[in-house]
Amino acid sequence: MAYGGLPRESVGALMGWHKALGVATIAYGLWRVGWRIAKGFPPPASKTPAWQIAASKAVHVGLLAAILAMPLSGILMTVSSGRALSIWGVTLLPSLGEIGWLETAAEAVHAQLPFAVFAMLALHIGAALKHHFIDHDATLARMTSGRIRA
Repeated sequence: MAYGGLPRESVGALMGWHKALGVATIAYGLWRVGWRIAKGFPPPASKTPAWQIAASKAVHVGLLAAILAMPLSGILMTVSSGRALSIWGVTLLPSLGEIGWLETAAEAVHAQLPFAVFAMLALHIGAALKHHFIDHDATLARMTSGRIRA
């Protein structure tokens, strides 16, 4: 047994997919953060208290940071452990050598960040449902279609 009760062969195959998904996620994340910087945050779909606008921006910034931090921490974990970042035999980044403190820090971020992401997603989904079912505004419609209904 190698990891979580899985045979070593299964872990290796799954890790290839895991790393590929991480690289795709950081590519998408860079595009998404760039888009948000270029376009800014949309205005509220209805009259919204200032604290809700601040909370919304904090959650959005947190999710944008997480979409970069999660794969970046995985990449740093790999290259600071003395291994190159390779996906299916293709080396994307060389090893930095063994840098214990960096590997430990990256591993901590990679292990703990999902809990923060789940909390932010719960807030995001809860707020969208609140806007739809309680406020009866166009926030959820805008989120799903990309435009405000007339």
